[in-house]
Amino acid sequence: MKQIARIAIGIWILTAVYFFYQGVTTVASEGDSIMYHLPIARSVIDGTVFTGSRYFDAYAYYPGTGETIVAVMMALGLPLNLFNWLGWVLLFWVTRVFGMKRGLSGELATVTAVAVTMLPTAVRLFPTQLVDIWMAVWWGWGMIKSEKIRSGKANLGDWVVWGAILGLLVGTKFSGLMYAVILIVWCGKQIWSAGIKKALGWVIPAALIGGWWYIRNWILKGNPMYPLDFLWWQGEPSARLPIVWKTLLEMRGITFFAGSLVSEFLLGAGLLLLPLWRRNGWVWVGMAVVLVFAVLPGGVPTILSNCRYLMPAMLVLAVEAARWAQEKRKEEWMGTLAVLNSVMVLPQLEYKPKLLLLTGIGWGIWLWKKSVKK
Repeated sequence: MKQIARIAIGIWILTAVYFFYQGVTTVASEGDSIMYHLPIARSVIDGTVFTGSRYFDAYAYYPGTGETIVAVMMALGLPLNLFNWLGWVLLFWVTRVFGMKRGLSGELATVTAVAVTMLPTAVRLFPTQLVDIWMAVWWGWGMIKSEKIRSGKANLGDWVVWGAILGLLVGTKFSGLMYAVILIVWCGKQIWSAGIKKALGWVIPAALIGGWWYIRNWILKGNPMYPLDFLWWQGEPSARLPIVWKTLLEMRGITFFAGSLVSEFLLGAGLLLLPLWRRNGWVWVGMAVVLVFAVLPGGVPTILSNCRYLMPAMLVLAVEAARWAQEKRKEEWMGTLAVLNSVMVLPQLEYKPKLLLLTGIGWGIWLWKKSVKK
């Protein structure tokens, strides 16, 4: 398994170096990023985030915690196309830590983290300011912290951090509300018995970090979920998009979705079948996130791109699949499939022979020095 892990991390480093180079040599150009993600970030810098006076698109009223990170990068003069590169590195970290919390060996946790971050749906987000990688990061961090909460050993500081994570989820996308509900239900017994001090410890940071975006929209637009329709509140007609579950009721929709899953996850699409042979609370948490995907926007023209909303579910399901493999002593089999899936993404890298060769040589020298020390 050690050799498989070395190959996996080598693929990951090669990808990281390539997209870092791309990030510092290109400028933001993706459509949705230009249309509303970057305007949100600019409004954070100039203070118009409180008034929306410079928003020319209804979607700019989406929660903007993720774009606040972009605003910090703008203020520091950092290349904006490194936004998702940084999120991608953090996604590797949270997946690996979560895997080890769930009992995976270091090598298998590393391979699993590589497999999750090398999914095509994640890699294609590098040169954008879309916030979906960051949603997976917040979700993975929430999974890690929920282990401490559910154990009953969490102190006040743990509850504050957990509340901050919920705030990041809620404040980055509207779908984060549903993710937050899943986490709250998952930790339900401990929440109800936590006491007023710990309750305030997580509610206050969640409200400050995530909730204020909804209050702003309520004040400015009379609808906390603007531009969406919500209960009796009316949103923007242009924001009334097709919903995934309705799309799947159409024959054209279900066949296109099946092809989209293969395109965006390759062998990883099989993780959605995990409940057929492994059923525990963590698997059901992952499947609950899949159900969230079913009520998110996604018509036939966009459902392929919108498969990126499944990344939080894939994180949990990938770790549980790896844990099953470890229990059945099939780590090398699972690791080989994970590496194969990762290799299939490499054609997305533009041919940069000097950059790739130098990275490969550097990785080889590091491995050689490590073996000599032993």
